[in-house]
Amino acid sequence: MQVLRSSKSLFSGSAVLLLLVAGCSPSKVAQCNDFVEVSNELGVQGETFGTELEAELQEKLSGQSSNGSPPDFVAIATDLNTAADTIETKASTFLEESTTKLSAVELQDETLQGYQTSYVDLINTMGTRIDTMAEAVRGMADVFAEIDPSSLTSNAQVEQLQASLEEAEANINATVAELDLSETEEDALIAEINTYCGAEE
Repeated sequence: MQVLRSSKSLFSGSAVLLLLVAGCSPSKVAQCNDFVEVSNELGVQGETFGTELEAELQEKLSGQSSNGSPPDFVAIATDLNTAADTIETKASTFLEESTTKLSAVELQDETLQGYQTSYVDLINTMGTRIDTMAEAVRGMADVFAEIDPSSLTSNAQVEQLQASLEEAEANINATVAELDLSETEEDALIAEINTYCGAEE
């Protein structure tokens, strides 16, 4: 019996395979193995995808240090919008492929079918949370795009800008917390699947 390991919200983690566990019917063992094999494969692919996406986003957002010159707020806004588009587009494609592969596993066991549906729902929820994060990044881009350096002539104006940036950053952090919740939910679901399939680590 293979054991399903957390994919860290499909963006990190790895598969670990264990021996067959006594006590399961052959049909149940086979179905569990089929389900776990695909899920673990997606976890490995998710780790690679997450690493590559993070590296690409860091590259897009780098190079904005002023080096003594006034910051280019328009360029920063553009890079943030590009990052948001990258998050949304690439994550959407990957998660859609993941749900398609997971849904394609043929299962007759009703309990496993329920876990399969729950996993697909979790991935879809993750996609919604990623879209929300992308919108939060665009919100910060809007703040930068609206900055008029010539208007920052008083402490009050600078403080107002700082407050806007802090609010935008807080919105982004909130969406990251929601994605962390996806990982917690995934861990709980995986624990249930492993218990049902009789997997022991």
